[in-house]
Amino acid sequence: MRHSLLHITLDLNTLTDTETHLLVDLLFPVQQRIFGGGDPTQFKQLVLQCRADYSQLQVRFNRLGQPVGYCAVHFFHIEHAGRPTSIMRVQAGLLPEYRRGNSMTPFILHAMLNYRLRHPLRQVYFFAMLIHPSSYLLCDKYARHLWPRPARPLSPESWHFLQRCLAHFGHKVQQEAGPQAVPVGLHTLEREADRAFWKGSDKPAVRFFLQHNPGYTDGQGLVTLAPLSLSNLLTVASRLLSDRLQRRWRTRRTKQAYI
Repeated sequence: MRHSLLHITLDLNTLTDTETHLLVDLLFPVQQRIFGGGDPTQFKQLVLQCRADYSQLQVRFNRLGQPVGYCAVHFFHIEHAGRPTSIMRVQAGLLPEYRRGNSMTPFILHAMLNYRLRHPLRQVYFFAMLIHPSSYLLCDKYARHLWPRPARPLSPESWHFLQRCLAHFGHKVQQEAGPQAVPVGLHTLEREADRAFWKGSDKPAVRFFLQHNPGYTDGQGLVTLAPLSLSNLLTVASRLLSDRLQRRWRTRRTKQAYI
């Protein structure tokens, strides 16, 4: 069944404490249906009040006005190697029955493009600790440049920046080069059949994720880095557009088959 979703977009840096508390009351019960672990205070600190320099939140509602998901995009300003640099982070969750067509991706891409236009001279990197194979699969599908990937070592400069990101967000700096999983404290709720599906997947990106983050079911996240360069953004936009056009074509063909 196709579900129609409504949404609102908020600038988190303009909210009052009262408004933030109301968002916690609204969205934390949704998170509890998607992820295991965490508490309202952690949710508030990581998603709503993470002290980023730029933060936007999109809240998704079903047609009954019930919240069914959220997506927060944050940009943190730092200095790295004498240059102004930004770290982009994303926290998102959507109830299973409303997941279709990578519906959060356009909002994330819009935030990326908007930020790049406002800060054209800054180095910007997407940094994540991915807690589910579907998240890594999505990044691998849309990004042209991404680490980690099989047989693609990170440059020394990017490696040092990755360590800076880990330290900035309170994680242990890695001593040796190579893919790394770190404790996040959250894990995606899923059935045994879902875990078996991912374990049996033959997709290279899924196999790679499971190899380097076998503890994802216990709240481990695969450290992931991607530059928000022009080539990467254009690749994401073009692949997203291609997917949407293909879905519309398949939908049209299906409707014609029943006429």
